This record gives sequence, C-alpha cells and structure tokens, in this order.
Amino acid sequence: MPVSDILTMTTLPQVLSYAASTGIGASEEASAALGRLYEIVHVDGTISPFIEPNQSIDRVMNIFIRINAQGEPLSFADLLLSQATAAWMSDTDGDPVDAREEIRSFNEHLNRPDRRFNFKRDQIMKACLVLTDAGSVRFQIENYGRKQMLQIRDSWPEIKRSLDLAASLLNQFGLTAINLNARSVIHPVAYYIKRRQLDASYLTAKNHESDREQVRQWLLRSLLRQGIWGSGLDTLLTRLRAAIKDYGATRFPRAEIEQAMAELGKSLAFDEDAVQALLRLRYGEANCFCLLSLIYPSGDTSRRHVDHIFPQTAFTKGKLAGLGLSSEEIAWTMTAAQEIPNLQLLTPAENESKGGQPPSPWLAALYPDETDNAAARAFHHLGQQLESISAFEEFFVARRTKLAGVVRSRLGVAAEVSSPASGNA
Repeated sequence: MPVSDILTMTTLPQVLSYAASTGIGASEEASAALGRLYEIVHVDGTISPFIEPNQSIDRVMNIFIRINAQGEPLSFADLLLSQATAAWMSDTDGDPVDAREEIRSFNEHLNRPDRRFNFKRDQIMKACLVLTDAGSVRFQIENYGRKQMLQIRDSWPEIKRSLDLAASLLNQFGLTAINLNARSVIHPVAYYIKRRQLDASYLTAKNHESDREQVRQWLLRSLLRQGIWGSGLDTLLTRLRAAIKDYGATRFPRAEIEQAMAELGKSLAFDEDAVQALLRLRYGEANCFCLLSLIYPSGDTSRRHVDHIFPQTAFTKGKLAGLGLSSEEIAWTMTAAQEIPNLQLLTPAENESKGGQPPSPWLAALYPDETDNAAARAFHHLGQQLESISAFEEFFVARRTKLAGVVRSRLGVAAEVSSPASGNA
C-alpha cells in the first residue's frame, strides 16, 4: 500500500476494508503493520503530514534534513551518497562499490593525522563535479543525476589520486586546517593535477620546482585577499577550471587564472591599505601563517611553526610595569607582541631549540659564529634590537618597516615614499 494512502483512511474500518479488498487481511503481520500505521498518523499524531506544492527535489531534501535535525544527523552529502551508492552498485561489470563507504574512507585518508586537514564530504562531492567537467558545479541534487553519478564512479580512481596529491601539496606548503581558511582551494589544484596527469614526483622533482612555486604564490595570494573564496564560489571554480583546461597542459597558468579572477571582480591585486592591514594580522589568525610564508624565501616549505620572536611570557602587565611603562604603553606593547612584526617562521628543530628564550641568547647558542649569526638575523629580518624587552618598541617599528617593504615587493605594491608611523605615539 502506498503509505500516503493512509491519509485518506480516517477510520480503522476503512483500513480493515482496504486490507480485505487487497487480500492481505489474512496476514496477521500485514494487518498489524497497517493498524500501527493508522495509529501513528491518526491517533498518536507522531507523523504530521503536509503537502509541499514545490516538487523540487533539492527543496524536498532540505526540508527532510531540517525535520530530521533532532534525529540521526544527516547532511545533504549523506543523501547524495545514498543516490551515488544506488548508481554505483548497478550497471557495473566488476564488483559493486558502496559509494558512501568509499567516500567516507577517502575523507578520513584526506584528513589523516600527519596532514591535519578538515575537509568535509561536501568538498569531495563538489570536487567530483569539478574534476569530471560537469556543466554545473553547484552543490544541488539535479547535478548528481544517474548519468553524472556513473561518470563519477568511472572517474573515481583518478579523482581520488588527484585530490590526494593536491592535499599533499597543500600540506607541503605548510597548510593545515588551522591556517587554511578556504578549503575550496583544493579543487582547482586537484583539477590542475588531473589536467596534467601529474604524479607524486611533482612534490619533490627539481624540474617542477618553479611550477610548484607558481602554485604556492597563487594560493597564498588568493588566501590573503579577502572575498576571493566567499560569494560566487561556483562561478569562480568554473572559470578557474576553464583557464586551467585551456592553458594548463604544460604549466600552471597563473597569469591566465588571475586574469579570469579579475574579470569576475576577484582581483588578486593589493594596495598599500591592504599591506598595512596584513601587517596587523595577529598570532592565531588563519592568514598569519600565509603572510609569513609569503615573506620568507620561496621554496622553503620546512618552516611551519609560527613563533614569537620576543616570547609571550615577557609580555605580562607586571613585567612591563616593571620597565616603567605607562598603562597606555603596556596596552600597546601587549597588542603589538601578537602582531606580524613579532612573529617568525621556524623549522621544527629551530622551534624546539628556541622554546621560550629571548631572541638574542637563542641565536647566539644556535649560531655562535658571528657571520652565521648575522646571516640568521638578516634572514628573519630581525635587525639588532634583540637584547632586551625594553627595546621592544624600537625593534617592532624597525622590523615592521622592513616587513612592509618585503610584503610590497612580494605583492607587487608600489613602494611608499614614507611609511606610516608604527609606534605607540
């Protein structure tokens, strides 16, 4: 019996009459099931039916998800995976594949502990549309019809390989769930990898070094530029895919990609105001690592630890008051201590050796040779004001000026004639 027919059977005799007329009344189990259905709808009121005039499957599924919010949690991706499983397990010459289990398992692999990502199944399902050149990459059910699901099934090994290598590349650049503020960046990177049929050697081979750097520079700039990965994401992904498809056969087409982005109003051009805003980024903010990674020399992806040059332990109200600072100076110093000019990137070994030491004794122990010590200071843009916390403001202003020049150079911003004052005055 169609379950919805119970809505027209408002009395129990109507249910019994239906059972008798269809010949199922002789079955005790069937009669009990129909009777229970009648009670749930008409007596207990457990189910409250209503008519939805809009027959859009996307709307129906979203209604189901909202109504089901108090039950076993289900997402739009869960329901899509049910469709995928039905398609993948049919029309196949080989062993049937459980799409739900396959994508769940791959999702765990993508986020494995050594990578520390937090990609969702939604991102994987979206990637399936991007990497199979679907006409629309919108995350809606009509784009996951049977034909598309079967194409995704047939392309699944290549989709997995491309996403896995893209995640390894992002991780090699030092990106994790902590500092990757736009998970969708993995889609164009994976599409580029699939476009060129790149393998694991791309991560380390010398002949790919300059190409990897082009990917890294584009990634960092797109993550640092506000508004890139927000609204209009589907249109952006479609345009990026087209640029890579047309121009990415032998190289990462950074210029063509950025041109396509600019045409969408998502330019990666920066100005002086943007530079100054970036230099005010604070420890713990996602873009903090991206900016520091841009500041440091290209190709060095081993520097992943964001470290306070003057340690956080030095910036307590009591210690700063002991230096004779006013309450206003203390407030400025404690704020400045968390900003980019007091932050650096260290390798795991350097970070472990530094601990909570002030910069001068740490550098002296790590680089006892005067030439090496000077080179390390220059590498980190540290200057000479490293002996005491009492010289922190002088150090901060000097390093901020140096970093402003580096950031302008990296982002292609014209140099300022005179930089704005950076101290607490």
